[in-house]
Amino acid sequence: MTRIRRSHSSIARVVGETGLIALGFLLVVSAGLTGTRWLTVHLSPLEYGELALYTTAALLCQQVFLMPVSQAGLRFLAPAVESGTLPALLAVLARMLFWRSALLVGAGALAVIVLSLGGVHVWSVVPPLLLLAIALGVGGTIDGLQNAARRRSAVAFNQGLSQWARVICAIALIKALSATSRSALKGYALGALFALAGQWVLFSRTAPPFIGTPPLLPRIGVDAVKRYARAFSLWGAFTWAHLISDRWAIQLFGTTAQVGLYQALYQIGFYPIMIIAALIVQVAAPILFETSGDGSDVLQARQSDALHRKVVTLAVVATIAAVAAAVPLHRIIFGLAVAPQYQSVSRLLPWVVLSGGLMGCGHIACIRFMSAGNAEQLIVPKIVTACGGIAMNLLGAFYWGLEGVVAAGPVVGAAYVLWLRLLRPHRCGTHHRPAAAFDRTCHVRPRGTSAATPA
Repeated sequence: MTRIRRSHSSIARVVGETGLIALGFLLVVSAGLTGTRWLTVHLSPLEYGELALYTTAALLCQQVFLMPVSQAGLRFLAPAVESGTLPALLAVLARMLFWRSALLVGAGALAVIVLSLGGVHVWSVVPPLLLLAIALGVGGTIDGLQNAARRRSAVAFNQGLSQWARVICAIALIKALSATSRSALKGYALGALFALAGQWVLFSRTAPPFIGTPPLLPRIGVDAVKRYARAFSLWGAFTWAHLISDRWAIQLFGTTAQVGLYQALYQIGFYPIMIIAALIVQVAAPILFETSGDGSDVLQARQSDALHRKVVTLAVVATIAAVAAAVPLHRIIFGLAVAPQYQSVSRLLPWVVLSGGLMGCGHIACIRFMSAGNAEQLIVPKIVTACGGIAMNLLGAFYWGLEGVVAAGPVVGAAYVLWLRLLRPHRCGTHHRPAAAFDRTCHVRPRGTSAATPA
């Protein structure tokens, strides 16, 4: 009877958490679709295409430098809480965010100087790009910690606030300044800063015991967090290049106006299905991490794998349903979501939805390797898939233009999912396991103390 009650309680908690996350993603999707509609009304395809190209730079900064910190926080929070070293984890993450952000600012300043010497003036573009990337990166780390702690309502609020703040500020600056891509970019940056302020206030209230606590520094813990984040950074540059190669390939072999058409297609087809995949990941990842524990228990690992297979199956079913809905409804969806001048590419919507669904299934499949504590095993599949995707986008744009880029997406996505399905995760050794990494006995001793003296 007690087991039945616990089972019902666990199911009720998961259902409740799923509802809260779904609410957050509903706010995100509604803001994204509303923003697409508003921006395509106020911006020409040329300006909208420029905005799409500008944001690829912000995506690079976030993907390579700051998003890995968020992933490390998501993975290591539960072991740190279990071992009583959460303050140490927060201190490590804060230092990583600071130095990576400082590196971004320095690289941005250098880019402005070098490009100015060459006659290209980007001083009005680089600062808002850096502000946007850093604000999203820090906010993403906060959300990663909140999600790992299963504070779903806070994550839902943060995600909705961030998306809507960017959209509203972008439209406000377009109306106040000019209907240009640079005005929209400045609005994105301003909205991200407003959202980050709200995220920090909420985080500081929901986690008061961990704010300002003097940390102890576990040597193995620091190395484990950095090693885990480093894996994301290594493949981050390649996945970024793949993610933006579609728009830049069209720009290279076509026109900026075609980039604007593709961006509208991407926002309506690829983006929502990836949001659904992210919803599944947010619900499943903390549960799978808790189920797998530190990766040393075979029974726990089997339970985690079984649960993971169910999650992947759910993602596949959602992809099939989304594609089936997009086939007859593409004209109606485009009529509601974008301005009439973008209607010419609506027929390609089902293929973009399929591409997003396959890539989402691949991202969900990656959780199996992360729960095993072996993110490094994903480096080769992600880098090779990204390079193949870049080549496919370039070839598609060269021979068939926008349609060729759209056709490349499902091919690359299917290859990515198949590779991850055939690959089996390796269980890590003791020192690489998350819980062992934050063992309280691994604290660094201050200089001048003996091995017998506690740090």
